[in-house]
Amino acid sequence: MKRQITMALTGMALSFQVLAASPASRQAVEELLVVARVQEIETQIEQQMNELFAGALAQTQLAPQDEAIAAKYWARLNAVLRQQLSWEALKPQYVAVYTAVFTDQDVRQLIRLYRSPLGQRLLAATPRLINASGEIISAKMAIVLPKVEAIVQEMAAELERSTE
Repeated sequence: MKRQITMALTGMALSFQVLAASPASRQAVEELLVVARVQEIETQIEQQMNELFAGALAQTQLAPQDEAIAAKYWARLNAVLRQQLSWEALKPQYVAVYTAVFTDQDVRQLIRLYRSPLGQRLLAATPRLINASGEIISAKMAIVLPKVEAIVQEMAAELERSTE
């Protein structure tokens, strides 16, 4: 009898562990994506890409007829990007990644976080944090790229000498 009780309790404990670690449900992940404003972030990224192109185009000082040509190709490129990177195209992949990475309990906790005042502040600050991070990386890359190029040139020269 004692053995049966021990086995039953062990079985219950294991089943609770399995339940606690169960993968996140699609519905819970979709709710998290809404609460975390992931679609809004995707829209902001698209807007930033458009602004970058407009800025790059303005700096090239193209002749008016060339600007029209560049704008025509940007429109085509933008259509391809919108199709491939639209929320409708990305959402199933986001859901798949989130369900693979997080348990249902994790997702519920993240939803609670993003609904909290702190979570709302985090969401509001995220674009600034991403921009600041990008600026930091860009500044570091400006320093690193010449060093990387020098190393690559050295390697290419050594490879060329070794094949002579």
